[in-house]
Amino acid sequence: MLDIDSGDRDSFRETAKAASAYLNENMWTELFLENKDNLIFELDYLIEELKKYSTAMKNDDAKTLKQLLKDGREAKEKAD
Repeated sequence: MLDIDSGDRDSFRETAKAASAYLNENMWTELFLENKDNLIFELDYLIEELKKYSTAMKNDDAKTLKQLLKDGREAKEKAD
């Protein structure tokens, strides 16, 4: 379990509060449908990648899980 100090919790709450002001379901529904082809492509890709993590964990496959995490870290470092 993550141990988050009160400063981090307060910061998260403020960020969540600010974000909720922009969660207009009418606006987002319209945007999602206008961009559905791209969003569906990205969502399908993300779901497939998440399934790899799920499968590795279900199978107690530490080797695969470690490689997935390494690949993710390296992709982030490359993007930064």
